[in-house]
Amino acid sequence: MIGLRDNLTKGDFAIINGKIATDFTLATPVYFSLFGGNFEADTPIQRRPNGAENKDWWGNLFEVRNPENRFNSKFERAAYTTPILSGTLRSFEQAAESDLSWMVEQNIAASVAAMVTIAAINELKIVIDIIKPDGTTENFSYLFNITKQEVSSDD
Repeated sequence: MIGLRDNLTKGDFAIINGKIATDFTLATPVYFSLFGGNFEADTPIQRRPNGAENKDWWGNLFEVRNPENRFNSKFERAAYTTPILSGTLRSFEQAAESDLSWMVEQNIAASVAAMVTIAAINELKIVIDIIKPDGTTENFSYLFNITKQEVSSDD
């Protein structure tokens, strides 16, 4: 896996000794699933050939043969379009779990659970618990400021 570091503007690759760092956690795929895809709309199945005119996340250009693998960031879309109220928190959790469901489908995780709380005005705290097939657990926590469009790890 490629290592990501938090730079307060949606992340950046970690560079160590002039090379992109790697790690052996699910941190990068979880981050990209929640914050790295197309959040404005679902990526269309039919795309313009050269891709330049597609309003989409650049990484989806590489999934021409497997459109079901495209990232569409339902969580981020919900965060920008749904009022942050105690009554809407479950919809944020469902969107996050939907974004991460590919991990269960591909047997990377046995289960994925999201818990979303209101951290401050226009800020959500997202806690992701992933149980791997071997029974071990990985946990991830983020603060997402909708107004500033910033994501930071809460660890």
